[in-house]
Amino acid sequence: MDIRHLRYFMAMVEGGSLSEASRRLHVAQPALSQRLADLEQELEVQLFVRGPSGIAVTEAGTELYARAAAIVKQLESARAAVREKAGHAQGCVSIGILKSVAPIVATPLYLAIKQELPAVTPEIVVGYSDELRQRLRASQLDIAMQVHAAHEKCAPATLLYRERLCLVGPRPLVDLHPAPIRLEQLSGIPLILSSMQPSHRMLREEAARRGVALDIVGGIEDSKALLDVCATGTAATLLAESVAARRAGNAGLAYAPLDEPRLTRQVVVALNDSVMKTGAIIAAEAILARLLRERLEATLP
Repeated sequence: MDIRHLRYFMAMVEGGSLSEASRRLHVAQPALSQRLADLEQELEVQLFVRGPSGIAVTEAGTELYARAAAIVKQLESARAAVREKAGHAQGCVSIGILKSVAPIVATPLYLAIKQELPAVTPEIVVGYSDELRQRLRASQLDIAMQVHAAHEKCAPATLLYRERLCLVGPRPLVDLHPAPIRLEQLSGIPLILSSMQPSHRMLREEAARRGVALDIVGGIEDSKALLDVCATGTAATLLAESVAARRAGNAGLAYAPLDEPRLTRQVVVALNDSVMKTGAIIAAEAILARLLRERLEATLP
């Protein structure tokens, strides 16, 4: 088993079929089939289950994929680090950014990296905090934004900013209580909270811990659809302060911050500690932190 075997195997997993892996790798499908057979024979396990619609990875294959991804990432980092000895940051840097800030930072981040680090290829991934954390651990990302509650202990990371949660909705619901709002005051307000959104899960957990009964009338993951429903006047929701300040007014909604220290979000940037920290990774992290602070300065306290 060598690095080529691992790259072929990863392409099969990511492509979902031998034909798609063949297309991505520009390798004939019979050759890929033989490589897979050789790999399964060497490891003495079945890596895929074949079916009419493609291939499905087995539990053993899933384990191999996670380890292969880490090995390939380490190899790429080592190659970039050696080349950087010539004096220029280079290589591919994969960066995970939160859905909540992607509209204001994804494009400027890509353009800034291309301008300031011309030999670096940025790969930007957008997701929720939990998704990005998992991809970082699986060595699919070099850098990832993550969200933690203010009271949570977390691994060493660079703090980007802190922000409160805000009640967002039609003014009659938001103005039921003077701002800032306490958690107990949300109990009489119909709320749309998605189980997919980390901030909404954090709110639910804190309410359960304190015995506060929330009136949850439904859940919508997509933030635009969520605000559209709130704009009908039937319900409110909770959003991070940077998002509420940017989007509530455009949707014809009001917002008010919560006075709840335990529900304050700490947004950090973490690096993959299983790979070498190249100059490209460090420089890209600094650019991300700078852009976020510049663009959120007007909306955060």
